[in-house]
Amino acid sequence: MTSKRHATMEDFTGFLIYRIGTDVARVIERTLAPTGISGRELRVLSFLSAGELSQRELGTKAGLDRTTMVAVVDHLEELGHVDRRRSTEDRRKYVIVVTSKGRTTYNDAVKRLAKAEGDYLRSLDASQRNALHDTLRTLHAAHQIDC
Repeated sequence: MTSKRHATMEDFTGFLIYRIGTDVARVIERTLAPTGISGRELRVLSFLSAGELSQRELGTKAGLDRTTMVAVVDHLEELGHVDRRRSTEDRRKYVIVVTSKGRTTYNDAVKRLAKAEGDYLRSLDASQRNALHDTLRTLHAAHQIDC
């Protein structure tokens, strides 16, 4: 008599990705707490660290709707991490610019995240980490999800 094994959610790669994503999101938020910013706010600062963007451009890059983007930028502005300025190219438009305080916070957050990532992935050797990273990038690119 043979019995079929009952499938569990852990048998599905997508579910494992979901669970790990949820776990990592918690790690990220806990890691960033001392900096006073969230993962979403760090994402916005990462785009701005490369140069000023309009709020619309920033929302598109970050994958955030207009209402959420306004709330994120408002909070970062209250914290002194970004400024809204008139565009030099189009005076009707505002651009968002990272401040020196925002850049310092961004750099601190990135260092904290690098350490937290290392701790989270410590059960993998360097080759496994690289393979995981490459695989996730391939999936990311295939589904054209902005990062």
